[in-house]
Amino acid sequence: MGELSSRYLQNIFTSNSCFLFFIKFIPKLQKQYLKIFNQQILQHFPFHATTAVGLGKGKKSSNASMVSTVTINLAVCDVMSYFVMADKMEDDWVKKVMSFVMETLAMDGCNLSTEHMQNLLHVTSRLVKVIPDEGVWN
Repeated sequence: MGELSSRYLQNIFTSNSCFLFFIKFIPKLQKQYLKIFNQQILQHFPFHATTAVGLGKGKKSSNASMVSTVTINLAVCDVMSYFVMADKMEDDWVKKVMSFVMETLAMDGCNLSTEHMQNLLHVTSRLVKVIPDEGVWN
């Protein structure tokens, strides 16, 4: 049963009509969620070890795992790299993301874990695809 469902979903997502629908829907999602991400996350980006993260009204988690700031910042870059468009290259949040990626590649590249480096390279690949040929970052 699971294999049939998997094949069915695969056929749906590889059909041209679904792909075209998805392509039309992306700008709407970008516009809707970019505003939320900008207000909630990107104000404080990049995060530092001293950035306080609240859990809500006085709630404390006794078994909360520690996540490195590099992991959090790369996750934000990963998500936001899907929102970067060529006509948005001058937006402050794009500059923040691009600066973090370039600085991390330049300074921390040798010190990153394999997983972090793979994530950073995927983000870099997506960003390079949308940078205009004029060289916004010269």
